[in-house]
Amino acid sequence: MRNPAAISALAMLGLMTTAVHAEITGTAAITSDYDFRGVSLSDEDPAIQASIDYAHDSGFYASLWGSNIDYGPDYDGTIEIDLGLGLAGETEIGIGWDVGLVYYTYPDSDASPAKFEIEDYGEAYLGGSYKMFDAKVWYTDDYGDTGDEAWYTELNASFELPAGLTLDLHVGQSFGDYWDAIADEVEDDLETTGIDGDYTDWSIGLGYTVSNVDLSLRYVDTDTDSALEVNSGAFANDSRVVFTVSTSFPWAE
Repeated sequence: MRNPAAISALAMLGLMTTAVHAEITGTAAITSDYDFRGVSLSDEDPAIQASIDYAHDSGFYASLWGSNIDYGPDYDGTIEIDLGLGLAGETEIGIGWDVGLVYYTYPDSDASPAKFEIEDYGEAYLGGSYKMFDAKVWYTDDYGDTGDEAWYTELNASFELPAGLTLDLHVGQSFGDYWDAIADEVEDDLETTGIDGDYTDWSIGLGYTVSNVDLSLRYVDTDTDSALEVNSGAFANDSRVVFTVSTSFPWAE
């Protein structure tokens, strides 16, 4: 791994295993599609994903998350590794809050005469939650290393259903200078692209837990009509069903 930030984060997480009043956990998942804000970052193929997560009693947390990716034949790189740091807490009346940073890296991506490099970039977020609802605002001043700012707002809800099922709802909105720049580039063809400077994604899904395994089935869609441009690559955003099997470690006894 050639990314210095990723190496530093790995070392930091290793040292954290000796910290008191803290917990180290992990996750592993197999999903039919790497869905990111309504678009597929695995070319609608399956993805294997995993994370190492650190949480301290103070509310500080850190994470290292990875997945395989497929940005298409014009882009080099098959791996995404995200580094996260944050601070979370809850008020006496049960309102949760969460603030943090995520740095998206693509350690095996390089530019060549035949392919483009997938550029690293960072994003900050601020979130809140109450009972079954949570909302979050994301911001970057350099989306996909383009120099343009971008925003993403999301609202999520999870409701318990009979027979151990959960109903999971999501809606998100992407907007900002990055998306406006895309609209300007395709100004003469907006009716066929459906891109007008922003877009909305949404999903509805069911969740179920069997022992230590979580199952999720989601229907994902957006309000655009064709491929979206994300981090300098074009990605399918057609409606689809995403199935995910995941587990967290250590397993409950």
